[in-house]
Amino acid sequence: MVSNQFVIENVLEFRSPNFHVVLPFLYLFVLTVGILAVSRTSLNAIEVMLVLLFSYMSLYSARSIPVFAIIIAPILLRRLQAMLEKMDNWAANVFRQRSENLEITDASARGHLWPIISIVAVSVLAVTGRIVFKFDESRMPVAAVEFLKKEKLSGNMFNDDEFGDYLIYAAWPEYKVFFDGRSDMYGETWGRQYLKVANIQPGWEKVIAENRITWVFSSARSPLSTILLENKEWKLIYTDNVAHIYLKSTHRTSR
Repeated sequence: MVSNQFVIENVLEFRSPNFHVVLPFLYLFVLTVGILAVSRTSLNAIEVMLVLLFSYMSLYSARSIPVFAIIIAPILLRRLQAMLEKMDNWAANVFRQRSENLEITDASARGHLWPIISIVAVSVLAVTGRIVFKFDESRMPVAAVEFLKKEKLSGNMFNDDEFGDYLIYAAWPEYKVFFDGRSDMYGETWGRQYLKVANIQPGWEKVIAENRITWVFSSARSPLSTILLENKEWKLIYTDNVAHIYLKSTHRTSR
């Protein structure tokens, strides 16, 4: 898919990272450059190839950032450990002593210390209600999908791609999406149709007609929702701060 220019230009995860917004990758990348620059322990050939390859991949496509973090973490930790061993001050000695104490404790627990701590911590958070197994209703169309389940709308739907994944999770197979977050899997032809409607590009109404779309499930703040709100051919039948649902005026719902 990385050879498909349409996907690279239009799918967010395939684009280069945007450094104009808060991005942890930026700090990790700067930290990487800084540590490697001041470290007196040189990289071996394999580490050099890994750093160069995954740095390039993460700068070329944002989807490679998690892999970059996984690859670079142990390389940086080895450099930091070597630097710490050469330091001789109060902070370094305290950190070194704490590390040795944890190693002794972990050894006495036969390597099970951290898994046990993790399980206990997660259990405590779950019991106290700090871990909640539900979707954020301020971001996901939870209430709107509940409305759909009650109304039983018929016909073909056009939906916001960010809502597509949740629709599949919560309302499939009763409702089938026009598009979802797996943008690269739909192909360029279908992707262009989606973007034409979502961005109100010339010919968007033709796409709606050709695909016999009878209702639209859109973000409340999307350009499409703004246009349909003023369009007499479409009727707003549901609204909240997250999602709008529009029904074509000539279409009748089924219950």
